[in-house]
Amino acid sequence: MSTKPTAEFIRRNHQKNRDEEQFYAWFVMRRVSAHITKHLVNTSITPNQISLFGIILGIIGGVCYATASMAGAVVGSVLIQLWYLSDCVDGEVARYKKQFSDEGIFLDAMGHHMVSFIAMVGFSIGLYREHRKFWLIVACGLFITFYHFNKMIFTAAEQAIYGKFKGKEVKLQFPGDENNFYNQEGVPERPAIIKLFLWLLRLWPATGATINEIGILVAMLVTSFIDYFLVRPYLGENIYPDTRAILVFFYAFMLPLSFLGRFAIVVSRSYVSNWINCRGK
Repeated sequence: MSTKPTAEFIRRNHQKNRDEEQFYAWFVMRRVSAHITKHLVNTSITPNQISLFGIILGIIGGVCYATASMAGAVVGSVLIQLWYLSDCVDGEVARYKKQFSDEGIFLDAMGHHMVSFIAMVGFSIGLYREHRKFWLIVACGLFITFYHFNKMIFTAAEQAIYGKFKGKEVKLQFPGDENNFYNQEGVPERPAIIKLFLWLLRLWPATGATINEIGILVAMLVTSFIDYFLVRPYLGENIYPDTRAILVFFYAFMLPLSFLGRFAIVVSRSYVSNWINCRGK
């Protein structure tokens, strides 16, 4: 009979390094995930099964958001966080069991895209159904659209260099800190308009957070709890804008700026070559 590892053993040997993790993942999710992983590593449960289970939870969470009830928003937020917890656990189980596969990588990536999209759409639908405000639905549309446009920048950058190394072993190195997207050495002096974009983006404390789905999903969780436990009981059921609406308006402003700033940098300064360091062997 195999000995069950301790949570500390999982953390030390089968989690990513601190510099590879986001703040929330390292200080919150990874503290919890190791205690779950230690119970799963000696079972027949596979990493891909954990991934699929988490994706299902995330999809249900997105549907709960769309119910136009505060209870639905709270339950949806919790389910989305359980999806993210499973996203930590599946990798730890894979590393412990040495069960790696291309299908697992695909499932992990698809899970992030699917759950973040469904969660944001559900959050927006539920919020609009509650308040029925025209400018709120406009803000929701901008929020969803430009979040995914921002993600598209990174995908397009990868595709731009893929064909150059077809048939060769390629190592892609991305900056550990997303702020390096703006601070690459060797890039010529930027035009004033790009400097303006960068200055505006720094209104947000952590620049990279504007396109980080986990940061957005955590913000959705926090604002849902604030509205449910504080705003509604003390300010009334019909208060508008509530903190969730304010969050959506904030992202409706920040995400287009983030996209335009990144797009301008890439197309005006051949930034793909500077940002992604490719080595073809």
